[in-house]
Amino acid sequence: MKAYNFLSYLKRYKMPIAGVENDPSGLYYSMNIGLAHIVMLAGYCPLQNAKNAEKTTQPCLQSGSNQRIWLEKDLASVNRVNTPWLIVLIHQPYVNSNTVHSIAAEGRIVQLTIEDLLYNNSVDLVIHGHVHSYERSCKLKNYTCDPKGPLYITVGDGGNREGLALPWVEPQPVWSVYRQASYGFGEINVVNKTHMKWVWTQNKDLTPQYVDSLWIEKGKQVSGAGNPKTGIPRYRRLRPSDQSERIDEDEDED
Repeated sequence: MKAYNFLSYLKRYKMPIAGVENDPSGLYYSMNIGLAHIVMLAGYCPLQNAKNAEKTTQPCLQSGSNQRIWLEKDLASVNRVNTPWLIVLIHQPYVNSNTVHSIAAEGRIVQLTIEDLLYNNSVDLVIHGHVHSYERSCKLKNYTCDPKGPLYITVGDGGNREGLALPWVEPQPVWSVYRQASYGFGEINVVNKTHMKWVWTQNKDLTPQYVDSLWIEKGKQVSGAGNPKTGIPRYRRLRPSDQSERIDEDEDED
């Protein structure tokens, strides 16, 4: 229990109040930014520990938990006229074709706990971390492409001491549109009430720098659905005497 009380984190960072009595964590909250309602969920809680996390339901979001009660009320209260885009962020992915933090080991309990709730509330986009690679799905429900379901993106590729997550599950699932084991970051541009742009940028030690982008349109499936692709990073290598950052393609590595 002590491993997941986040006391040191909460002392260092002022968190928004979750709005639920007797739950002081504040690690889950929501906010409106322009045309988007953004929900930040907490995937870890005092009831969960490393030994039971893969064997039980997800206690942080299970029915009757403080966070689940708050989430149901929050999703039901969203004004889809003023904020037509509904975006949810939670650390652990359940749409993941990497062997690290796999669906069978970790993702399944999160899916069983939350997927129906997100689908029934017409969530547009779900963003995950945890897996240190990049992956984007089609809009889906229960691992089947569905234009009414959320689009899932894993951007756990900021990097840390564990390194990149590999290998990938083979063959690549049909619902996985694009995946690549590289460091990078993503950007969301909410253009209007019907269109949103997503761009994933890999680190500048790779070329090209901009790798994956797409338009997300209300009520329509994303491009590339049903045509899975795995990107292979190509590294740029600079000579010590070369100050122009010229790319030496003869020395690129896969």
